[in-house]
Amino acid sequence: MARRRGEAPAASPSDVVAVEVGFRLRFPYGFIDEDGTHRFWGSGAVVENTDDLALLRARRVDLEEA
Repeated sequence: MARRRGEAPAASPSDVVAVEVGFRLRFPYGFIDEDGTHRFWGSGAVVENTDDLALLRARRVDLEEA
């Protein structure tokens, strides 16, 4: 089944377990949304929110397990 461009891939069972632990950004990352909202995560920030994690993965941000 094809995904739409920019749509995050479905989470695998191993990703679901890893979300419980969280992921850490290896480098700082930020951008401005279409509505003008500034989004930023510093180097070493732990991401546990599944929506933020999906967004960062879709943008191919370098993450490591926390």
